[in-house]
Amino acid sequence: MVLALLATGLVGLLARSRLPEATGDGIYALLRELRSWVVDDSPRVTVVGTPTWNPESGYIEIEELRVEAPAGRLDTVEVTVTDGAGTQVVRKEIDVDSGSSYVTTPERIHTYGEITLSDDATYEVGVRATDELDRVGTVDRAQSSPLVRPQ
Repeated sequence: MVLALLATGLVGLLARSRLPEATGDGIYALLRELRSWVVDDSPRVTVVGTPTWNPESGYIEIEELRVEAPAGRLDTVEVTVTDGAGTQVVRKEIDVDSGSSYVTTPERIHTYGEITLSDDATYEVGVRATDELDRVGTVDRAQSSPLVRPQ
């Protein structure tokens, strides 16, 4: 009889307390952490179009840029252009903070100062994306011939 009363009292206390909820939250937090080890939910750079260099306008244009963050909000997208020696020619950082994707046609990267791109050099366009949980997705697109000049 005493044991039944204790069991009933314990169930009543647990029902009124936040212990089961806190335990459940802990379990869900653990499952979210384990999921990140199993599933790659980092941002994905899905489209990097053909880059073009227009010296008259002072822009490098990428015909289309598409980045998606499947598991959360996209935080930043960074576009860099490096030369064949690995020297960074130009860099642009875009603060997204507005959703799970970033799409632009075209993406324009302003070249400041006296930057000129050689007609016979090789350039690489790199895109790096970070989401709200600091997961990173990258892609590099080598432009083995010179950046195309618009016609």
